Amino acid sequence: SNQQSITSGLVEETTKEKVGDTVQAVIGTEDYKKGTTIDLTDTNFVGTKIVAVTLPAEIIAKSNAGDIKLIGKDFTLKLNPKVFDTAKVRQHRDRSDAGVRFELALNEGNPDSGGRTTLSTQYVLKAEFYVGREVSSMDYLSNSMEFSLEYDRAKADLRKITDVALYRYDDANGDWLKIYERYNSYDIVIRTTINRLGRYGIFGARR
Repeated sequence: SNQQSITSGLVEETTKEKVGDTVQAVIGTEDYKKGTTIDLTDTNFVGTKIVAVTLPAEIIAKSNAGDIKLIGKDFTLKLNPKVFDTAKVRQHRDRSDAGVRFELALNEGNPDSGGRTTLSTQYVLKAEFYVGREVSSMDYLSNSMEFSLEYDRAKADLRKITDVALYRYDDANGDWLKIYERYNSYDIVIRTTINRLGRYGIFGARR
């Protein structure tokens, strides 16, 4: 069924629908300038574990596409379709069966923290470029996305953890790499820009 939705072609108006625990959105070729917000705190989207956004190559190649904003109970992610504007995508921008399928999912796999204290939900961001039936996964983005993630400040304070940071899981060395440290101890959110896909989470470490 997955393959079905990827190759179902272009739509003029942006669509959003919940299928099981997944919200599927397809950015429309006519109203892409408006920008799209998918708010998972909306009662219609309760119980969502995955957001999947399909972006046609022709929209990614345009310079005036609106931003896409995903809002969850503990995160916001803002990106422009341009983040997926690779040479490969641009090369196929005239094909109606080419584009990117971007996914944000709750990490339900192994939350292994490498001995650090887990302070937030973990999210997995991934994207696949498809042309016809050919699919390849993406890693680095052409631009940054704005990501903010809430963490359990009370737990950090209780355990006297001063070193609180957003980490990205690095498959190559099988451990989490620190991406961005919290700005001050009053924050309950870490806000930063990210330019890679992958698994993200906030951890505390003792100095």
